[in-house]
Amino acid sequence: MKTTVWVLEKNEGKASDAKKAMKELGTTLEKGLSDAEAARRHEKYGENEITEKRQNTAVTFAKKFYGPIPFMLEIIVILTYFLREFKDFYIILALLVFNGIISFFEERRADNSIELLKNRLNVSARVLRSGAWSIKPAKDLVPGDIIRLRMGDVVPADCIAVTSDDLRADQSILTGETTPSKKSAGNKVYSGSVITGGEGLCVVTSTGYNTYYGKTTQLVQEARPKLHLQALIMDVVRYLIIMDLVLVSLLFVIATYIFGYSPLELLPFIMVVIIASVPVALPAAFTVTMATGTEKLAAKSVLVTKLEAIEEASTVNVICFDKTGTITENLLDVKEVFTVNGADEKDVLLAASLCSRGADNDPIDNAVLNHAAKLGVDTKRFEIKKFIPFQPKAKEASAEVQQGKKRFTVSKGAVPVLLAKAGMDKGTKALINRKTEEFSKSKFRTIAVSTSISGKPKIIGIIALYDKPRKGSKELIAELKSLGIKVKMLTGDDVNIAREIALEVGIDGKVMSVNALKGKSEAQIKKIIDETEVFAEIYPSDKFTIVKALQDQGYRVSMTGDGVNDAPALKQAEVGIAVENATDVAKSVAAMVLEKNGIDVIVDMIKESRMIFERMMTYTITKITRVIQILFFIFISFMLLGAIPILPFELILLIFTNDIVNISVATDHTKYSLKPDVWQVSSLINISMLLGVSMLAVSLAFIPLAGYLALGLAAFQTFAFLLINVTDNILFYGVRARSRVFGIRPSSKLVLASIGGVAFGVIISYYGIIVHPISAFTIFIPLIAATLLMAAFNVARVYIFKAHSI
Repeated sequence: MKTTVWVLEKNEGKASDAKKAMKELGTTLEKGLSDAEAARRHEKYGENEITEKRQNTAVTFAKKFYGPIPFMLEIIVILTYFLREFKDFYIILALLVFNGIISFFEERRADNSIELLKNRLNVSARVLRSGAWSIKPAKDLVPGDIIRLRMGDVVPADCIAVTSDDLRADQSILTGETTPSKKSAGNKVYSGSVITGGEGLCVVTSTGYNTYYGKTTQLVQEARPKLHLQALIMDVVRYLIIMDLVLVSLLFVIATYIFGYSPLELLPFIMVVIIASVPVALPAAFTVTMATGTEKLAAKSVLVTKLEAIEEASTVNVICFDKTGTITENLLDVKEVFTVNGADEKDVLLAASLCSRGADNDPIDNAVLNHAAKLGVDTKRFEIKKFIPFQPKAKEASAEVQQGKKRFTVSKGAVPVLLAKAGMDKGTKALINRKTEEFSKSKFRTIAVSTSISGKPKIIGIIALYDKPRKGSKELIAELKSLGIKVKMLTGDDVNIAREIALEVGIDGKVMSVNALKGKSEAQIKKIIDETEVFAEIYPSDKFTIVKALQDQGYRVSMTGDGVNDAPALKQAEVGIAVENATDVAKSVAAMVLEKNGIDVIVDMIKESRMIFERMMTYTITKITRVIQILFFIFISFMLLGAIPILPFELILLIFTNDIVNISVATDHTKYSLKPDVWQVSSLINISMLLGVSMLAVSLAFIPLAGYLALGLAAFQTFAFLLINVTDNILFYGVRARSRVFGIRPSSKLVLASIGGVAFGVIISYYGIIVHPISAFTIFIPLIAATLLMAAFNVARVYIFKAHSI
């Protein structure tokens, strides 16, 4: 029989019957598709994914010559051609093409890095094939697949609900409606929707670009966010451009009216000076540094989903840890079963097993089922008629069970929740409360188990579970504190368990139940949250309140989470972190996703992000310093000499050779800061001004020497080119390590780039390749000056940076 895709209309409703859909698609609820048929359909319909359309390579390359800086260079190329300055014409044209090629390949490399990360973040789906359930990548789904959806899932394809246990979906991504839509059997469930409650079995009807969401995303491409760091630097650059325009205007007027230069003759030089004031390599340097950072973090099991999160992570000064899975192992073991009302241990485990499901990979369910299996508890003679999975808000899971003609309900969940529903005498309730408190003081998490045939449910026992802290958690938390980060622990456990676990891992501060916030004013809530290190008995919605209250007090917050209800807090935090095995929703809003749990991964992330920040700070300071040096050197030299001190093509050579060194900053070795990073624009400008004036003074000091050596104008222009080339390369080494005289060993790529830049300048200056030749002695002077400058910088910079708290 020919298989066809069941086409969905945009409007929701009972437009189709689930049974009709399954018949059309040649599938059944009992077996699903066969593996062979699924493979055939995969070949026919392709992968179930919506890939961002990559631009044509030629178009991407052509765009490297489009924009303010390329346009200015292109105008200079045209002007030099018509002015018959052919040497300048060919050199500037070659440099324009070279810069375009470098920028193109660096951008492709960054895009490839991000694409690899996206592939590692693929969503999975629970699929029925050949009669067996399994977890498969969502991209392998085909029309006709039977899938199970539950709370926290992002719907992987368009489908129709076949069964529904209070299945609800948030379709705001498609419709804008924030109220979840209830899905009954026969209703359509759209790709990209979020399951906010219940569960159900669905038949896939459309995949990939054939889905409603896929057709929409073909029209829209997601824009890359502008980095906060980049925005701040561009603010600084605007001031530099203003300063540049003032100096250039003065230079133009003086050169024209006093020294007799023609405007057309000056125009190429003026335009190059303006270009020198703009960070040509800024986008490439940022992209390469961030892409390199994502690769390093991925190697440490941290997948970055939002590039700006790397910068944000360096500024974090509070981390809110979800206890389970981060501080503890999230591998629960049943330590003890306490029974009441005449039940024995097997009775309690049987009831708990009947409202547990191994396919969901829930830690509590797994612990119960594993312990029940060890004791030989048999659930095969029972039929589950209805299953309601654990809901964070309800704090319980339940099932309606049939055994022959007997029908009853079993539940497991938080002790207070089940006690409130139970019909029991006060003495038994008091006994259960005492035992629960006893377990909690031993750091055991407790769940109650109840049964109900008719009337109110009756608790038959309590199961004590233990989730031990991860090895090394105490030392790692101490390390986070040493990095200037406040650590707060959030848990749904009661106060006793929370206190004991916190003390064991070194979180020694105020412990309180989140219920204590009720009835408090907003100001009181903020104060309590600031002063409290451990929050117990917490609901997912409380996490958002805590994150927001901390941010309102000026903190920059990181938050870990895994559930659908954690999504608002993860999105609100500066750096939301979805832990391993988090729901699809949590992953979709988080800035970072962990491939393995534990505090060590987060410590690595903080350190790496701070090192990236340090590299970007180094680039920014050196760039601003160079602009100040070059601008004022050109202006003052022109006033003294009455001639252009450095030719346009030589200035462009300087820009590109030095920016190659700047781009290599992404690979440099550096040390992470011992405190959260703060972008201090005023201090940054002050430091750059101090360094720029120092560099300028050194450069200007050689003008009299050039006169003494009787250098002609052409030789002086080469001398000025080489002097700035060498001192600028040395500047980077003086700035990159800010806390001590002898810095960290630089990376080999950085050393090779700077040696190559200096060697290039020396060779063309000595042999007269494209520049006027100068003697070996004249070349030797800038090298000596640079060496002395580096020695002075290595001492002075420590005090300069310390004085400005950078």
